[in-house]
Amino acid sequence: FRAQDLSLERGAVLFICSDGLPEARRNGEFFGDHRLGALLAGLAAERPETMLERLEQEILRFVEGNPRDDLAMFALRVD
Repeated sequence: FRAQDLSLERGAVLFICSDGLPEARRNGEFFGDHRLGALLAGLAAERPETMLERLEQEILRFVEGNPRDDLAMFALRVD
């Protein structure tokens, strides 16, 4: 990996996650980037802590409480 500078405007949210989120599976179906993106868009106005809690709940609900990979997430809002 190479270091990279990133400028975020006030109110922007930086979200980083491990591949365990979009690759979470249930009966061969992936949670996927599209579902993750739609969920993040709906949570964009929430506090980062709330955003992470809701994401975790949705992922665990999708995998029926049985994740097979890590679910590492990080969210930061620029104030």
